[in-house]
Amino acid sequence: MAYARRPPVNTAAILPGLLLIGATASWFFFEFTAIKAYQATDYYDWAIESISDLSVTYKQVHPLKHHTVVSGRAKFLNFGILLNAALFAAGQLGLLYVTRKGVASSASTARKLRVFLTLLFVSGLTLLVTIHGGPREQKTGLAGWHWNGWSLVAIASSLNSILAGLVPGQIGNSDRDIFYRLLSVALGLWTAYSYYQFQTLTPWNSQTKIGLWQRSIIYPQQAWQAVTGSEIILAIVGAAIKDLDEKEAAKESTKKSE
Repeated sequence: MAYARRPPVNTAAILPGLLLIGATASWFFFEFTAIKAYQATDYYDWAIESISDLSVTYKQVHPLKHHTVVSGRAKFLNFGILLNAALFAAGQLGLLYVTRKGVASSASTARKLRVFLTLLFVSGLTLLVTIHGGPREQKTGLAGWHWNGWSLVAIASSLNSILAGLVPGQIGNSDRDIFYRLLSVALGLWTAYSYYQFQTLTPWNSQTKIGLWQRSIIYPQQAWQAVTGSEIILAIVGAAIKDLDEKEAAKESTKKSE
């Protein structure tokens, strides 16, 4: 029977899949809610205004536009970023845990690297919300740690997405789809390219697209989370539907043979 030969889908992966989707939803909810409370003299330009400015918890004179800005929901956003880190870590580590049996040696190495990259990503997000990149931190010399946090996020998320696409069979059969693998690699490469663009921005002035390239670092990661979670859930639902169809077909066949 085709039903017996088809590789099983791990239904325990549905919760990690939902957590990954939830991580993406949480990021955009908290960011867009924070944007609405951003007080400046002109409209919010998402390509120029950075996530770093949104997360600063005190009134500041904008270092590039030279006017006073206040992020009214900075603490709210910082909580959301930490929540995103926690949901991603729980989703990715949970997914790797429930799919740990029967993994090929090549996939096993990639899985171990992804555990490390998860910790690196979480450390980066924690660092960039704990130490801001505002004028106070620039004065004390701590602002560099904020940008180091962004570097950790970019490197970890880029490599994680690329690994997920290059090495199939890391999470059972849910990551073998060629379109999923190509998309994962593409998202990882885009993150790497965006990080390069962000690092080489010059000159920094009121029109520098800091926000564009910061978001181009973090948004591909959010897209990867949503795509991976959806891929897992669709695989589980699809397998369940096929099982039901085959059982119904078997019943019909039995009735006809009687």
